[in-house]
Amino acid sequence: MLKVLQTAALLVFATTAAAESAESVEAWKCYATDDYDKEQVLVKLTAKTGGTLKTGYVEVAGTRHFAFYKVKGLNRRWNFGEIRDDLSWPFAFVIEPDGDATYYEFGSRNRASPIQFYKCEQD
Repeated sequence: MLKVLQTAALLVFATTAAAESAESVEAWKCYATDDYDKEQVLVKLTAKTGGTLKTGYVEVAGTRHFAFYKVKGLNRRWNFGEIRDDLSWPFAFVIEPDGDATYYEFGSRNRASPIQFYKCEQD
């Protein structure tokens, strides 16, 4: 009986660990809002949404940036760039539920208005 309980406990632990480590990937394509041309993808975003640490990438102009991803309220957000002395991220890309997106470059006070606007859709 003890052997059966140990085996069952091990099976539950292994199943839970596998479920927590399973990664699902969310992908987005973003276009300019002023010329919503679906032939020209300007920004690609990916997010690994499984597990506790959520990461992803922001790809623009042939450059791929590592990012930390989170859902904040209803919005999806990628923070990226080299962390500054004040331990904040210099850049952020935010997608709202309707696909409207904004790109931010933060100044020294960690406050900014969006400087670029996009329309995004899940890939």
